[in-house]
Amino acid sequence: MMLITKLQIGQEAPDFRAESTKGPISLGQYRGNWVVLFSYAKDDTSVCTAQCLSFADHQEAFKTLGVQLLGLSVDSVESHEKWVAKLEQEKGAMLDFPLIADQDKRVSRLYGVLDEDKGVALRGVFVIDPAGKLRFMACYPLRVAPNVDEAFRVVRELKELKDVW
Repeated sequence: MMLITKLQIGQEAPDFRAESTKGPISLGQYRGNWVVLFSYAKDDTSVCTAQCLSFADHQEAFKTLGVQLLGLSVDSVESHEKWVAKLEQEKGAMLDFPLIADQDKRVSRLYGVLDEDKGVALRGVFVIDPAGKLRFMACYPLRVAPNVDEAFRVVRELKELKDVW
């Protein structure tokens, strides 16, 4: 069974506090910046690796747009750190953004991406504007990774249209 979210475009994005690979963080600390929060099922799995590597490949482009990337899974900080080290060693990839440890699954529930039966987060992408409003959301099946180019396009276009909303 999956949790159905009542999140809607234009509403305040749910704030949270959590541990991450960059220490304790909250969504609120990024107020004033664009944020792309993406969720994935588990560290060190093939599709999740491809997904995170794709975000890592695009992290400089997102930074250029003034976007903070945040990754989220139900794994521990220790698991995230081991996986990040493995990606750096084996793939030469540097993940220069926090991976949130959501072991209690609270953040995944807040964003409606928790598959309760499997105990993992589905693949989700959430774009949050500098005022903390949710401007885009998409959820993908576990075996389908989000298109990071599409997430980048969405942010770029939302920034250009900021006077419309």
